[in-house]
Amino acid sequence: MKVVFPFSGSSIGGSQLSCVTIYNFLTKKNIYSKFIIHKDGNFKNYLKKNMIKYENLQLKNLPGENPNIIIIFFFIIKNFYKIFNYIKKNNIDIVHGNTLSINLAWSLPTLLAKKKFIWHQRQPLSKSFYWKSIKYLSSYVIANSNFVFETLPSNILNKKRIYNSFVDNKIYNTNQTKNYLLNKYNLKKNHLIIGFVGRVEKSKDVLFTIKVLEKLNNEQKFHFFIIGQQNKSYLKEINTFIKKSHIKKNITFINFEKNINKFISGIDILISSSRNEAFGRILIEAMLQKTLLICSNQGAHPELINDGFNGLLFNKSDPNELTNILNNLFELNNINQKIINNAYNYAYNNFYNDNGLLEIIDIYNMDI
Repeated sequence: MKVVFPFSGSSIGGSQLSCVTIYNFLTKKNIYSKFIIHKDGNFKNYLKKNMIKYENLQLKNLPGENPNIIIIFFFIIKNFYKIFNYIKKNNIDIVHGNTLSINLAWSLPTLLAKKKFIWHQRQPLSKSFYWKSIKYLSSYVIANSNFVFETLPSNILNKKRIYNSFVDNKIYNTNQTKNYLLNKYNLKKNHLIIGFVGRVEKSKDVLFTIKVLEKLNNEQKFHFFIIGQQNKSYLKEINTFIKKSHIKKNITFINFEKNINKFISGIDILISSSRNEAFGRILIEAMLQKTLLICSNQGAHPELINDGFNGLLFNKSDPNELTNILNNLFELNNINQKIINNAYNYAYNNFYNDNGLLEIIDIYNMDI
């Protein structure tokens, strides 16, 4: 069995890291797999640094990078023979796609080469009738959460919800990592360290969190780290607000953090105000690192968080909810250790295992 994971290569996020975990597991099982990279960038650099097997297949443009339907079809056709010939020449058995642009580019040539194409859907789909075509462009569809699974078209029969596995995640000592952050960024010991991790784009709505932080009664006692690649137009919108704000000195942007789990371990609170989070890989990572989670009650967040048990949820229609939660934490000067321990146990018992990885191998072995 030969499995490939194509990616653009220019960016790195949850989809890419989840596939690295799959790749590592396949390697342990002596199943051949490698990454196919189309462009230079952060993910290609990550693979090279970690000595993970990859091959370059240069594609300048991928379908879906521009939402225009005519342009999408143009690049599907333009890239078709290069991908088709690669699959045939290298005797690839399974192509496992993980992003929309890759799924659109690789699905048709894979199936016409009479090979299996696994369409891994990691974002909720709109109600557009175009998505019904996924049935004909895939051998099997995997959704990374119940929230995403419920958005799949009803005409798709070969489908399953499989959660990501986190067996590769190293678990750090929180006291050591917090001291590391305090010293590196010259913060006071009484600072509450708050973080956001993910792509800085409109759907993640980190600006909502910044506006709430500005209303806090204790602006001198926190620091907010925003970690992730940035959408230029949305970053401009954020900076326009911050320049007029009195908490400018309390905010630090970090475009890329090579050891994100170590960083998360040193954070006291991780806030996600996303509008429709598909899964929230970073939530499980925070639970495993014993970092308190405060999240919007939208998307897949309620699927992973039981409010008051393994995290805290807030209603975005009332910004005062998040403000009150944070002000209470400042006044009590105490992070709820019981919630943190519950979250760790929940994540460890449900995600720190091979179950999802074994399910994926079962799908690879299916006669479909």
